[in-house]
Amino acid sequence: MPLEIQPMTESDIPTFVAIFMAAFEGGISRILRTTPTPTPESIASNEERFLKALREDSIAHFAKCVDSDTGEVVAGAKWNFYSEGRTEAELQKALELPSEWPRGSNVPALEAFLGMLARARVDVMGGKRHALLHILATLPSHHRRGAGALLLREGLDRAENEGIEAYLEASKMGKPLYERFGFETVKELRIDTALYGGEGVDVHTCMIRQPQARETGGGGGLEEGEVGGRERSSGLGLGVRAASEYTAGCIALTSSP
Repeated sequence: MPLEIQPMTESDIPTFVAIFMAAFEGGISRILRTTPTPTPESIASNEERFLKALREDSIAHFAKCVDSDTGEVVAGAKWNFYSEGRTEAELQKALELPSEWPRGSNVPALEAFLGMLARARVDVMGGKRHALLHILATLPSHHRRGAGALLLREGLDRAENEGIEAYLEASKMGKPLYERFGFETVKELRIDTALYGGEGVDVHTCMIRQPQARETGGGGGLEEGEVGGRERSSGLGLGVRAASEYTAGCIALTSSP
């Protein structure tokens, strides 16, 4: 069952939201809502937000990974490419959080978590030109196939072509795997989930990858298995040399752009 990367379309947005909600179930998401499962309002809110970004946001870059045998979308990614950097006004706007949240949201936890991410992005990257990996998610039933790695490489190829750094926040589990892809730690973020109904401290790591010369072969794994030999790209300049990616490494699951 070969995999290929394609541009995401408006009709893919509901599937993309379902994928990332499934991929990020558990972990930090356990404290970000007050209901056992996402509410219809939360799902609709995310679909509306991503659809707006796809239609109107020039910095947003969406891609999907499709099983070409079945046509199923098995993974998706959203990047923000700040190819011209950001002004001081844009940096201040990036610190703003929503004034209203969907039903079922744990508002204090969301404000603490997303505020922490927003401040880190401004503190670490500032107005520099860079690519932010906002969301990378694979359906759990399709882990170990290399879908995440194909999407990650597609975004990194663009960042390298533009000569800009790539930035993300990694979970504790994802950190060593992103390191294999050339990302380096620049800052650690900690949130005490006990303050919001959880248990323990979650650690998230701000990581940067410098533009690099293209690899000529091999590559470390970024999921729990190796990439097979049948993945291919579809007109997006994708290299297929990298190994698979653990998609829960990027934890910005509900963050605003």
